[in-house]
Amino acid sequence: MPVVPETRYARAGDVHIAYQVVGSGPIDLVYVPPQLQQVEHLWEEPRVAAFFERIVRFSRLILFDRRGTGLSDPIASATTLEDQMEDVSAVLDAVGSRQAALFAQSEGAAMAMLYAATHPERTCAQGRAGDVAAVGGGRRGAGVTATEIPPAGGDLPPAGSGVQE
Repeated sequence: MPVVPETRYARAGDVHIAYQVVGSGPIDLVYVPPQLQQVEHLWEEPRVAAFFERIVRFSRLILFDRRGTGLSDPIASATTLEDQMEDVSAVLDAVGSRQAALFAQSEGAAMAMLYAATHPERTCAQGRAGDVAAVGGGRRGAGVTATEIPPAGGDLPPAGSGVQE
């Protein structure tokens, strides 16, 4: 089993966000997790640890627990994506990163996309795996058409392509 990196904490408003930094590659890569993950437990899964070890070969990997989950402070009520994405800025500030690539998994993709759109100066690239662009009531973004939701790994379809809900 690999050595679990030291967990540190960044402050985002009144919330402490647990994070880890591994490696020293030329690019900072932030792993934006799904809602229910804990940074220290991720290293216990051999396939996840091997994946992270491959990423560290070319980057400085930055992992964090989303607010209200894992080792980050608990929260009393639901939080917005806007609040959650500011956790990324808090962690980047804590590790001294001016700009990073974001790699998001599952529902972490919505936060990563919003972060990249509102903080382009801090985002140099973005990747997603098993992403969920919108969550809500079994509908795809509550009235948003498919042409407004980026498909996994690609750009929006051209305007007028006819893709509609």
